[in-house]
Parts: sequence; C-alpha cells; structure tokens
Amino acid sequence: MHQIAPNGKAAIIAASHFLTNGHQNAKGLRRDLLKKDILEYVILLPAKLFQNTSIPCVAVFLNSKPTKKGGVTFIDASDFVLSAGKKDKILDSGRLLELIGEEGDTIHKRWVSKNEIEKEDYNFSVRRFLMAEEEVPTNVKIVTLGEIVQEQAKENPIVAGTLGRFIRIRDLKDDLLENSISTDEIELTDVPPHSYEIKYPSLLLALRFKSLKPTGIGFSGNNVLLLSQVMIFYPSRQLKI
Repeated sequence: MHQIAPNGKAAIIAASHFLTNGHQNAKGLRRDLLKKDILEYVILLPAKLFQNTSIPCVAVFLNSKPTKKGGVTFIDASDFVLSAGKKDKILDSGRLLELIGEEGDTIHKRWVSKNEIEKEDYNFSVRRFLMAEEEVPTNVKIVTLGEIVQEQAKENPIVAGTLGRFIRIRDLKDDLLENSISTDEIELTDVPPHSYEIKYPSLLLALRFKSLKPTGIGFSGNNVLLLSQVMIFYPSRQLKI
C-alpha cells in the first residue's frame, strides 16, 4: 500500500476470508485502504480457480487515482466460469471485463460509498452489498434453537492424521448474511486429534471466543471433519414452522 506510485495501480489475490475477518490486523488493513481512498475494486472469484487451493479467492485492485472516489465497486464473479475441469476452473475474463466496463450498478456489480461500508464496520462481504433489500415479513414466527435442530452426538473420534476436509473455528462465518460454508472452501489436510465426522447437513456453533458464529454446511458425501470445540446440530425431524 505504501509502495504504490502517485499514478500507480496494484492487484492483490487473497483468500475470501480476508473480506470479513474480524481480527484487528485484517480489519485495520481494510479500514486503511478505505480511508486512503485507493481501493477501487473488490471482486469475488470462483472457487477452485487456482491449482494449489480449492478455497474461493478475491481480487483486490488498488489505484492511487481511482475513476470514482469516495467508495468501492464490489463485483460478484463467483459464477463467471468459462469451463470447469475435474480439478480447476477457468475464469470467464471476457464477461468480467465487460461487466467492469458497464456503467451503473447491476445484480453482479455495485458501487458502495465509504459511509455505507463504515456503517457495516468495515465488513467487505461482496454479497452483503449486492443483496437486494427486502421487506421483513410481519408474520415471522420466533422459535427456540431446540425446536428446529438436535445436537449430533460426537462418537468414534477420527484417528489423527486421517486425510479430510478439516473445519476449524476460524472457518465458521461470523456474518448474518453469509452464514453457510461449502465443502469446496475447505482444503484437504491431515486432521489433528479429537476430530469428528459430519454425517448430515448441519448447523455448526463455536464453543470458544466471543461469538457462536452459527454456520450451515451441506453434506455431499465428502470426508468432512471438525474440531471438538465446534458443536454440531442437524435439523429436527419434528420441525414444524
């Protein structure tokens, strides 16, 4: 950030977690980029775009003299895929460049003012800013957690060193809007001791730190494992709302 020339530009590829990470350093960096008014684009890219990782990434573009000051353009290009092989995808760069060149906001692109981003406590979630505003229904029924989910028993701990998609507390979503996780976002690794397997579509809750970080996860038959400090719930069969 400090090495950009007076007329310079820079492009940075980072894990998508950078956009919402509440850690002081990550949040402070997002705040500084916004206040210096050099952040021009934040683009959410498709998952499995790079050979060395399957997690979704973002492209962050810096410009010492942005076309439009006072805000950031957020773009959701997560489904801009030209072709998909067995392991990797190819970005539809032509479609992305065409979208960047279009004037005005679309369902995939929106310019957001600095004031609006500050009100969101410097959370750079792309989908948060692209989500259409909807009226809150008046007939909302409030239920307790126990009415809709049941805790999944943690039986037969996985042997340490087993290869699987290991979910840690830091992988859970601390966001009211983006509160689900895909197995494509979790890299294969050797899991540590005291890990358990997820067998059903589940709701995950953190048992440490300040937030429960409620996160939903689907079940695709992959070997998905998680730390003992994460509680697992699955939908109740008696669910009636």
